[in-house]
Amino acid sequence: MSRAPQRSLAETEAILCAPQNIHETETALVDGRLYRVYKNLWPSCRDFWLSAVSQYADRIYIVYEDQRLTYRQVHERAIKVATLFRKVYRIRKGDRVGICSRNYPDYLVAFWACHLIGAVTVLANAWLPLGPLRHCLSYTGCKLILVDPERASVLEPITSQLMEEDGVVAFFVLDQCNRSWRNMQSLDKAVDACVEYDDAKDLLTEPIDPEDNATIIFTSGTTGLPKGVLSTQRQFLTNVLNVLAGGFRAALRRGDPLPSVQRPGLQAGALVAVPLFHVTGSTSYSMMATLTGMKIILARKWIPEEADRGSCQAARLIREENVGVAGGVPSMVADLTESSLVGHPLEGLLFGGSPTPDSLVGRAQKAFPKATMTQGYGLTETNSIAVSISGDDYISRPTSTGLACPVNEIKIVAGGKCLPPNGVGEVWLRGPNVMKGYWNDPGASQLLP
Repeated sequence: MSRAPQRSLAETEAILCAPQNIHETETALVDGRLYRVYKNLWPSCRDFWLSAVSQYADRIYIVYEDQRLTYRQVHERAIKVATLFRKVYRIRKGDRVGICSRNYPDYLVAFWACHLIGAVTVLANAWLPLGPLRHCLSYTGCKLILVDPERASVLEPITSQLMEEDGVVAFFVLDQCNRSWRNMQSLDKAVDACVEYDDAKDLLTEPIDPEDNATIIFTSGTTGLPKGVLSTQRQFLTNVLNVLAGGFRAALRRGDPLPSVQRPGLQAGALVAVPLFHVTGSTSYSMMATLTGMKIILARKWIPEEADRGSCQAARLIREENVGVAGGVPSMVADLTESSLVGHPLEGLLFGGSPTPDSLVGRAQKAFPKATMTQGYGLTETNSIAVSISGDDYISRPTSTGLACPVNEIKIVAGGKCLPPNGVGEVWLRGPNVMKGYWNDPGASQLLP
């Protein structure tokens, strides 16, 4: 049952976006257009990562099977990988580096290594068949490609073509294993063979600005080949604050003080069982965890039930790793409501990726009465969340997607006109998190409003 709000929406927004708060906004000219932007946003992904490392250096950052890495350890390895990229393979600011892998610790190491030197991370869908996968890696002009063993086997037959025809300089395999593939080398061995490493200061010589390119993440390609969504540093990082907006609003609506970004007490975890090549896994869960000093628990895949344990694998990880935030597509939340985890004091459950059945919100609230339910609405082109609803507002309006985030605008349009409330039309979104355009596809980009 939802409770009556203790603050109006206007009062809530005024506190959320007040001066000195992390969601404080201002109007800025971005690429020739005026936008409402977050005033305190980090200038670049590099600055964002360095800030997290400076605050949480000795906290656990990644948990994967029997591996546990601190923020400092991930940073030190990222420096080594960045040095390898820069000194041996001459990767420079703006060069594209493809990462095509399942969830794995070195996925995030490679991600941060790229952003230390201003390279653009190309996060390819690791589940694609060979044809579309080659399209994604070749038309984005990746100079380096990092893969897991499964993708190494998929790409091995065309590595020579990618090197001769598409300009790929090297392939690296992330996982530690004894296998070998033609034209590919172990990232571990390549890092070990790099004799001289830079320190962090040596990697900061190239300035990275908010409007510089940061990421390419792909659309699903349901009606054709996937399109590469190119985003700047500002566009990608804006979602880091957007993902917090729903929960912060829910707390304020309850009458609570504005939550702190830094989480006190025992370190909590965020279970990332959705792929890192998807905006939910990368820009929402992983960046939210990085901002708040949580540990990222990477799941190789979502296994609803383990026959030998009689309980959900996710439930076991949530208990063992003090996971505070979990969720994903509605079916994953439904799995948790039917697991042995019912009654566990989760802090938050996130819904997104597809429409949520009306009844699921109530069932999830009953199963996890202490958790704040949050529905996020967005798409790859908005770097994940642009609209959200959370807490008692979501419980009382389970069919709603909520309010636009503080820097976003939303209109419902039909026939070239904005419609009044309850009108049916296209959803138009505007804001500094909306992509720069589709990579190397000006025709598709021009169709956007």
